[in-house]
Amino acid sequence: MKRPTWATVVGVLGIIFGAFGILGGGQEILFPKMIEMQKEMFAKFEEVHRQQELERASEATEEDNESRSDVVEFPFEMFKSMESMWDLPSWYGPWSAFTGSTKAILSALYLLSAIWILLMNPLSIKLFYWAAGLSILLCIVKGVVGVFGTGSFMVVAMSLGGSFGALIDVVLIIVVATADKTAFYGSGDGT
Repeated sequence: MKRPTWATVVGVLGIIFGAFGILGGGQEILFPKMIEMQKEMFAKFEEVHRQQELERASEATEEDNESRSDVVEFPFEMFKSMESMWDLPSWYGPWSAFTGSTKAILSALYLLSAIWILLMNPLSIKLFYWAAGLSILLCIVKGVVGVFGTGSFMVVAMSLGGSFGALIDVVLIIVVATADKTAFYGSGDGT
């Protein structure tokens, strides 16, 4: 039997979103390390800049200082405010590793179910429901923990970043649930 158009669309989108989800899971695992690296980079940058300012000040004459009055100083206050955004709770590292690993595994199942939908495997429908449903659940849990469990803007942004993906999952579940699945099950009931 010919593959329905909805199956092609859901299968292709599922492959794309599953592949990006695997990459996103890896990025989520590494997120705390990336934040630490950024903190170190900015601290080093600030230290080097302050050293250069001290050297310039010690070499400058009064005339130079008057001519530099219109020069805008480097906005260290901005860095200080950004540092508060980077403060992660101590539990966030293991949490991020857990949710990133879970996301990567669910995305791999999502990818597998999408491939099976394209191959018209009857098990693909149930696997897709499970993978997409658990993906939505993970997004909700991450959002709740991000908003209520931390004070870090970066964590909240990272946690809620997947909400668009969850919306797409809901739409794809509705498409699959309302579509005619007789091509997958033969002349059966198509559920």
